[in-house]
Amino acid sequence: MISVTQPETDGIYSPNSSFCTKAGSLLVSDFPGVPEKEGFVMEKLPEVETATGLMTEAMAWSVMKWLREKKAVRKTADEANAALDRLSDAVKQRWTNGVRAAYESLAAQGVQRNGDKRQNHSSGIDPEAILVARKIKAADDEAYRARMDAENTFDEAERQLSTSLAREGCRKAIQSWELKQKAILKAEAVIRSQ
Repeated sequence: MISVTQPETDGIYSPNSSFCTKAGSLLVSDFPGVPEKEGFVMEKLPEVETATGLMTEAMAWSVMKWLREKKAVRKTADEANAALDRLSDAVKQRWTNGVRAAYESLAAQGVQRNGDKRQNHSSGIDPEAILVARKIKAADDEAYRARMDAENTFDEAERQLSTSLAREGCRKAIQSWELKQKAILKAEAVIRSQ
């Protein structure tokens, strides 16, 4: 069995923390399929909240408004993505060495598969850690694909000057942030379950 000690709190996640309120936090129950632990909440990131609000508002914009505001929309989306990436990295740094090594091995295999090299770096890694890491990697990959889909949709909307594609890009961006938050919650569940 993999074991880990949970740090007190780092201001990001904290069971029963005073700054994690129902209105300003994501409960594990907000994400179906993520195991729920008593009292666990994830603080909503201000960058993601700002970007979600802007994307929701932007769905009603005209073409001219899109042309004027597209740089601000992209910047806000990039800030949300960066905040989620920082949070994800911080959570993964709290994993045990075994789970971290398994995740890094899976990531390396994915890069090698794309480069058509066939070498398995997971030998010597605990099979249980590999199973856990595989689930987290799948969630991260799903969130990444959604993020790239949103960015490609925005690029196409800009090329075509299409507000309908821009609205679709907004919906996809919001969905990608929700998927990334779900992946982060799954990554945190690894720490809590060990």
